[in-house]
Amino acid sequence: MELSKEQISVLAYVVVDPQAWLDHAVTVFGDETAVKHLAAKVGKHKATYESAVKLPDYKTRAERDAAEGM
Repeated sequence: MELSKEQISVLAYVVVDPQAWLDHAVTVFGDETAVKHLAAKVGKHKATYESAVKLPDYKTRAERDAAEGM
């Protein structure tokens, strides 16, 4: 299953690896339910992402974790 650029961008704000997140959801729940979880997660975080990405110090989740030494 492929993610759109928008889905990747929104998910990258809240998870370290968007594709790995989706792959795990497909493995655990199957394609149909994973698509529902994907839509819910993107919908939940889209507004926050759209606000955050406008800031000069915007970082993805992976970048924030790396900066914190995780």
